[in-house]
Amino acid sequence: MHNKLVFLFPIWLRGPEAGQRLRRPTLRKVFRCLTICILGVAFATSSIAAIGQSFTTFDPPGGNTTTPLSINSSGLVTGWYQDANGEHGFIRAATGTITTFDVMSGLLGTTATSVDPAGVITGYYRDAQSQDHGFIRAATGVFTTFDPPSSVSTVPFSINPAGAVAGRYTFADQTSHGFVRSANGQLTTFDPPRSLDTTATSLNRAGVITGFYTPANGGSPLGFLRTATGAFTTFHGKGSINGTFPLSINWAGVITGFYRGTSTHGFVRSTNGQVTTFDPSGSISTTPTSINPVGVITGFWIDANRLIHGFLRAATGGITTFDVPNSNDTVPFSINRAGVITGYYVDASGQHGFVGTP
Repeated sequence: MHNKLVFLFPIWLRGPEAGQRLRRPTLRKVFRCLTICILGVAFATSSIAAIGQSFTTFDPPGGNTTTPLSINSSGLVTGWYQDANGEHGFIRAATGTITTFDVMSGLLGTTATSVDPAGVITGYYRDAQSQDHGFIRAATGVFTTFDPPSSVSTVPFSINPAGAVAGRYTFADQTSHGFVRSANGQLTTFDPPRSLDTTATSLNRAGVITGFYTPANGGSPLGFLRTATGAFTTFHGKGSINGTFPLSINWAGVITGFYRGTSTHGFVRSTNGQVTTFDPSGSISTTPTSINPVGVITGFWIDANRLIHGFLRAATGGITTFDVPNSNDTVPFSINRAGVITGYYVDASGQHGFVGTP
């Protein structure tokens, strides 16, 4: 059973282009948690400025391997980090205040994956039996946990402004399926037609879901779009040989992600179904991770020296590349409407969070 969010993206984090340079949570790491608590408020940040760029770097107090995964319209960031006691969720306000949390006592870990405009967070936690369960954390700090029936692993990946959550769950036979949970707790499970394995990665404010699935004919993974009424459209990147992996859908229904041909390329799919491929200049592997409401995309790319850089792609197609100053690798995960990006970077001292504008 896969343990971390990044299992969704085997090409990002385990692909040959990256080698071992990309610091990341391994699939063998297990979570250790303390009781539900707020470990404190800190301003563990520093500001770094470069020409045309503004980044703030941060770590939760006592933390390392900081991994921000989502930023909302007000600049609130969520993700996970590791300390001497294991792995925990965190919230970073736009003011820099960091609050850390765990779902409950006796756990092996907590991973926050997505935050909505109201500050409601979803993610998953691992229990003492090494099974993953979904959670929702209200802005007040109250937790709700959930699982689809008979699930041995529940991994939410996205929450929309209405409080609906989408993700994947797994049965004991290791087959996985998509789910959407409404704000009132109603769970709906789904699979595209003739799917052997389904992963829902992103949910927009209209309730439209994107993700990928493995077809029953044994072919490579395909992308899908599921409307709020349950109708499916499937698609793939041009030249896709080894799979198409949509990762993010914006309010208008524009989708971004990556596909594998002879190498890994980014794509954007318009609302009329047109798929456009793109790569930053010099990229041997491109992974878009997030698209904002106005169509701006962020993600990362790998150069011929196996160094990892961030990029920003405008809705008109222009691409800007960037790095957190003094970093070895820069890995953006999320962008909000204002164009503020969050993710992590690696330097000589380890892996840290960043937030800012390239």
